[in-house]
Amino acid sequence: MGSKYAVFTSYLLLRLVEEIERWLDQRDQAEQMLEELRGIVESSPVGIASLRGSRVVHSNRRFERMLQVPAGEALGADIRRLLRAGTGEAADTAYDEDGPIGAALADGGLHETEIEVRGDDGQAHWHALSIRRIGPPGEAPQAIAVLSEITRLKTQQVELEHLALERER
Repeated sequence: MGSKYAVFTSYLLLRLVEEIERWLDQRDQAEQMLEELRGIVESSPVGIASLRGSRVVHSNRRFERMLQVPAGEALGADIRRLLRAGTGEAADTAYDEDGPIGAALADGGLHETEIEVRGDDGQAHWHALSIRRIGPPGEAPQAIAVLSEITRLKTQQVELEHLALERER
């Protein structure tokens, strides 16, 4: 009886070791994929932030630079406060709890707009902002915010409008 017990115990231990090795391999693969994804996000030409509720839980450095936020200060910040500070539009209701951003986060929709941010150089920098809720509804909805540089397009738009006005005269 003792040898059957020893064989069974050895078998269980071998299976446990195999499961642990498989789990460790999967964890290593997941960590490698996570590092690759971090590299992709950090090297992206757009600003990207992950939100939980209205709080930034992760952002790439490009997102912070586009909003004129010092490195690391976006983490934990309220996205509406960051947008207000970046645009200098303290009274803008778009960033209120019940404004379009809050509504998009609450009902799973999409909020898209264009924002102007004054750079350290005093120049206007234009960005397309898109905030989309991801995941299931809940008290602290998850969302992704993406900022894309559109200054050149806005400059061309102003120039075309100016030319059109001159042509009408």
